[in-house]
Amino acid sequence: MFKNKYLIIYLVINLLFIFNSFYFNIINPIISVIIYFYILHFYKNNNLKINFIYIFFILIIISILSYIYLIIKFGFINNPFLYKLNIIYTLIFPIILLEKIRSILFTINLKKLSIIFISILFIILNIKYYLSLNILFDNTNIYRFICSFIIPIIANNLLYNYLVFKNYYPLPFYFQFINILLIVFLPILPSLDWFMLGTFRLVKTIIIYILFKFKKLIILIKYALIIILVIILINFMLGKYRFEALAILSNSMSPVYNRGDVLIYEKLNKEELDKLPLNTIIIYEVDNKYIAHRIIDKEDNYYITKGDNNNVKDYKKVSISMIKGIYKFHIKYLGYPSIYINECFNKN
Repeated sequence: MFKNKYLIIYLVINLLFIFNSFYFNIINPIISVIIYFYILHFYKNNNLKINFIYIFFILIIISILSYIYLIIKFGFINNPFLYKLNIIYTLIFPIILLEKIRSILFTINLKKLSIIFISILFIILNIKYYLSLNILFDNTNIYRFICSFIIPIIANNLLYNYLVFKNYYPLPFYFQFINILLIVFLPILPSLDWFMLGTFRLVKTIIIYILFKFKKLIILIKYALIIILVIILINFMLGKYRFEALAILSNSMSPVYNRGDVLIYEKLNKEELDKLPLNTIIIYEVDNKYIAHRIIDKEDNYYITKGDNNNVKDYKKVSISMIKGIYKFHIKYLGYPSIYINECFNKN
């Protein structure tokens, strides 16, 4: 237990210094290498269920073929991280150590609360590590960012926990290692929008889980229905339907809705948007921000808007091209988690 306690202390230290760039870019990789080789001397996994001699190369081939398919299907972008070895330095060693710690801590008899606590630490640290690649992620919209980045990372970590519990401990390390290798050494990457990026990551995780969890076709069909429902829910969150959700960040429309509420709005076509009556609450985008205010007047082809709780009208006239939809209803308090995450990122 001595070494296990210190491994947990290492994770907590990472959490405490999560906003310290110098620690994560310089100090942490060095510490990771030292701890990794230190624990190799006295800890070995002797209960592996399968032979992993060839599986690493098989995973590389499958990953490359998947990238090739996505590139053919959706096009490509030049890899902004090509041959940037500092990424290997700052990410590979800490992630290797994280997966080694996972294989140690989750194969001993831990209490349920300890498992939950350590799992949350892993999720937070994985989010921190991959945020250094934020050029690949759409973080201009909090919902898009959560669905294309946060949710897949949470799903991946739950999958890795499951694989370790089932004594497939090398696999999480292989998945993480291959992901970073492809990012650093592939000259081009698939050109995926935020929706396809999040869907691809999540579906890949679900498929891997099913392959290891279920063996019979009947069970696969049963859980395929659950997957379909999950995809439908994700599509709603990602705005692929006529209705979309938006977290309210201010009290400018109080008492209609307040900060922390989630607003549901309906997307309309150009003809419908051109004939909106006064007092309609519209959602429009200006300076990469979504605003949900009421129409108080119309001048030529522009709408004049104002928040019910504001003393003056909005400074910018709203054209039809700026409008995303019209207010339908709202759900109280549901938007606070998104607001908290958004404020943490803005502060960082």
